Amino acid sequence: MYRGKQYLCSMASVMTPVRMARMLRPRPDDAHKGTMGHALLVAGSAGVGGCAVLAAESCLRAGVGKLTVCTPVCNRLLVQVSVPEAVLRTLPHLGVNAPSSDARGYSQWQAVGIGPGIGPDAGVLLHSVLALSAPLPLAVDADALRVLAVCPEWVGLLRGRAVLTPHGGEMLALARGLLACEGGLSGGDALLRAACRLAVEAG
Repeated sequence: MYRGKQYLCSMASVMTPVRMARMLRPRPDDAHKGTMGHALLVAGSAGVGGCAVLAAESCLRAGVGKLTVCTPVCNRLLVQVSVPEAVLRTLPHLGVNAPSSDARGYSQWQAVGIGPGIGPDAGVLLHSVLALSAPLPLAVDADALRVLAVCPEWVGLLRGRAVLTPHGGEMLALARGLLACEGGLSGGDALLRAACRLAVEAG
């Protein structure tokens, strides 16, 4: 807990390695890839295919059983060579296409991550994923956060299921776009207030 600042947000806390370790469930002895979940990762664009690779490796290291990586066709070779365990789904261009054209297509996945390297012009893609993937758990990162910051009306699509992972610059963009904050977010108190307000807005 952020000591002495509980009045800012009763649910505010700091994630530490020890706390994270306590949250991890032991893997059953008879577990296999089919019992450990199937996740969808939407990441990468032309010139930044490494974002898709790094995010995919993180998903697998975190323990997901099966992973589908959705990325532009220009990243096909990089992803398949770097992360051969992942299923690859290529798109002509992330800005105008989506992993599935209807909600039924998302039934094969149990969780969705979107954002790393998708670029600032992927609004159509982001909206499609947010709308069609409900009610699946959702991780929103990187470029997806910056797109969300300029489309505050989409926040309702996150309610009750999303984890947002902004760094300082992305947090500032979200605070300005979603919370109408002026100026910067210098100091721990300002950051905590903004994070708590954002958590309330995003449900």
